[in-house]
Amino acid sequence: GASTSDRSTHTIADDVDDMSAALDRLKGHHDLRGVPSGLIGHSVGGLTGVQLAARRSDVAFLVSMAGPGLSVGETFADRECDGLEKANTDPLAIERHRAFTLALYRNLHERNDAPIDSAEITALAERFGATQTAVVRNSADWIARFNEPWFRSLVRCEPAAILRRVTAPYLAINGSLDAQVRAATNLAGMKRVLESSGHTDFRIVDLAGLNHLFQNCTTGLPYEYPAIEETFAPRALQTIGEWLDTRFNVKASLEP
Repeated sequence: GASTSDRSTHTIADDVDDMSAALDRLKGHHDLRGVPSGLIGHSVGGLTGVQLAARRSDVAFLVSMAGPGLSVGETFADRECDGLEKANTDPLAIERHRAFTLALYRNLHERNDAPIDSAEITALAERFGATQTAVVRNSADWIARFNEPWFRSLVRCEPAAILRRVTAPYLAINGSLDAQVRAATNLAGMKRVLESSGHTDFRIVDLAGLNHLFQNCTTGLPYEYPAIEETFAPRALQTIGEWLDTRFNVKASLEP
């Protein structure tokens, strides 16, 4: 509770540095000498772990929970179009929305730190014929988010390029009903990269019936989160534990 610095200028790079400092602290703990030290991250935290594992060779393992395998623009286009499809939106309108969303995030990526406003987003939506579905054009909250340094740094991240440099044992778990980071497309993106890079020790798991928070759910939509009593499905935790147990004999390493 005593963190300092200015959150308004915080970026993903700062998150990676924080995670690195935490790993150093863990490795320096007397009681944990000789115990394999790795990273587990949820959602964007999974991408943060990938960045640190690509940078440090002493990461013993990496677990991504509901992390993205696609770029931010692709992830948002994927989830928004899936929602439109479930709402029985016209297929042509869905494709127009996909093109608009990808163009919007490409614009945010290329403009560096220059702010974007409602008029620019509206013009872009009109260009792609997506004014009916592009709800962000009139959303002050979304426009403010688009202009945050942290969000801009996230937009500039390319998960595929970063994951290609990871050699640590890698586990990715996503819930099949995750409406925020869709499992099928993002896990497929990870698998393509890991196979093409020649990674020798990875596992990709699509956990049926779980949402972004790894709760058993009905729709997977965020409005359900607070209504579900379960905090974290035991089978998700078991998947991680069993995967680690096949690689590390932690009990033996903790013995005097």
